[in-house]
Amino acid sequence: MNQPLTGFTDIHCHMLPACDDGPADLDESLKMACCYAEAGVREVIATPHHIPGTAWALPAEQVRAKVEILRQAVKKRGLDLTIHSGMEIALHKNIERGLDSGTLLSLAESDYYLLEPDFHGLSNDIFDAIHLFQTRHKKVVLAHPERVRIFQNCPEKLVKLVRQDLVQVQVNMGSLLGRFGNDARKTALLLHRNNSIHYLASDAHGAERRRPPTPALWAKLGKAVGERLETYCITHPNQLVNPPG
Repeated sequence: MNQPLTGFTDIHCHMLPACDDGPADLDESLKMACCYAEAGVREVIATPHHIPGTAWALPAEQVRAKVEILRQAVKKRGLDLTIHSGMEIALHKNIERGLDSGTLLSLAESDYYLLEPDFHGLSNDIFDAIHLFQTRHKKVVLAHPERVRIFQNCPEKLVKLVRQDLVQVQVNMGSLLGRFGNDARKTALLLHRNNSIHYLASDAHGAERRRPPTPALWAKLGKAVGERLETYCITHPNQLVNPPG
């Protein structure tokens, strides 16, 4: 039976207006907010792409400003939805400068940063970036590594990083259901079997295309990961957004 996603916190979505390949304007952002509210989701972290040298590279203060605009619009609409700020940060040669200058945003003002590896990269850039954030006493959440070729080819590298407590892992919900190809699905299930998933997130981009989760999706995910669905979607995300103490 399909159930509302009560208590679910989505830590990765593209719902801010005119930031990236998400909503083009505030009206589209509000449609996404309505999708979340109707599904029983109460908290989301807005994570626009941050790719230096492109149009998708708004600095932290501009992202925060767009979050506040959306918050006010959501409040005016009467929706019960809390929106936090964040970024999906692409690996780039200037990532150190961005981190030290405060241009990059963490997830919900925590010590955790969402990093997006190069999908087809086979270099050690991601490992160098993890080390960089460690030296700054920051923590890394890898965005959908199950879709990244280096981890599809050598998933044991990622499992080792998790077991060493060097990274946390966010898997896309759609990956578990085969929506990003068989390699991504197999890698996601392997990570699940090896206790190497911390978060499931929607990576939603719109109210229609790659939309926020629905109760029907929740039921399908439950069949894929069983009782750990609550850990991935509620327990761990809520600890990130509302840390104990």
